[in-house]
Amino acid sequence: MLRLHQTDFARQEMIEMCRSKYENSLTDLEKINEFQRSYQHSHAIEWYTTNSFLYRLLHQALRMEDIDTIFKLRYYIYDLHNQLAQLHTSYLDSLPSDQRILTLYRGQRMKITELTRLQENVHKLISMNNFLSTTNNVTAAIFFAGDGCLNDPNGEVSVVHQITIDTSVPHSIPFAKIQYESIFEDEDEVLFSMASVFRIDNVEEYETLWVVQLTLINKEDETWSILTAHLNK
Repeated sequence: MLRLHQTDFARQEMIEMCRSKYENSLTDLEKINEFQRSYQHSHAIEWYTTNSFLYRLLHQALRMEDIDTIFKLRYYIYDLHNQLAQLHTSYLDSLPSDQRILTLYRGQRMKITELTRLQENVHKLISMNNFLSTTNNVTAAIFFAGDGCLNDPNGEVSVVHQITIDTSVPHSIPFAKIQYESIFEDEDEVLFSMASVFRIDNVEEYETLWVVQLTLINKEDETWSILTAHLNK
């Protein structure tokens, strides 16, 4: 997907698909027209942080693994990934020089069946098929998780992902703080590009919260090497 070249055709194909999806929403059609008039490659993150047609379509397509829609969004997906790649190095350079280990958090409501799958796969790898939003503010993550106080009839629980990153090694999938590119400059959001791979280190319940400990994996990691060797057989 990310190797595909951007073309005017890809841009127009995406816009036409968006118009078709939101043909009955005047508000969204106006936003699509605005996108067509003013969008630039450097605006990808700004559009991502806006609760607009583009954000909703992208997340739904990635969540549902809707290959046709994902392909038609390739023009924007490339821009979003590329902007994160451009910000990645400067973000790491902005960290304290003695900070080798970076810890980020992600709070969410999760179905018990999903949590059980994570428990059953501790010490194994998990690949995220979407763009992953995280924060370095654990309090904010707990807020998004619901702090375990929501009585959800759908069988969902409060989960905080604690992500450990070794910043001294190169990572093939970029991640960066998007504070200055986002419309919400006061948020400490760090965004990972799609296809980030993590090792599940531990899954444990702490009072009203479940904590899932993850480690970001790079291509030099032994576990990654074993996995790719197995897939290439």
